[in-house]
Amino acid sequence: MTTPLTHARVHALLDAYGGDPARWPEAERDAGRAALANDPALRALADEARVLDGWLDALPAPPAPAPALAAAVRANARAPRGLRALLAEVAGGLFGGWRVAGPALAMSLVLGIALGSTLLPAEDAALLELAHLDDAYSEY
Repeated sequence: MTTPLTHARVHALLDAYGGDPARWPEAERDAGRAALANDPALRALADEARVLDGWLDALPAPPAPAPALAAAVRANARAPRGLRALLAEVAGGLFGGWRVAGPALAMSLVLGIALGSTLLPAEDAALLELAHLDDAYSEY
């Protein structure tokens, strides 16, 4: 005896495989058929899915890609790489290697913090003092 399927699982099967239980995974077909036989709401959903299946089945099959295009895609496809390999490629290709990129990053952080802290005025009063240096700003 098969384990009964939940409504959520039958909905997922209908969305993924359509309204025909023959297209469903073999392990869930019998339980799916039983769920459809026992529940009128699920039968209505399966009928709607069969209508959509009919429309999709009536569409012509897409043409096969040109052999040259398929060969070019296969030739240019790369195997998945890890993050370490990707970072090494970027650092080696753009920045001249890790020996240059690491110190450059550290110096830019130190320089940014140092300049940022020295260029900011200590108080808002310093900005007002700068405005009073020019006679055109007498309204301040």
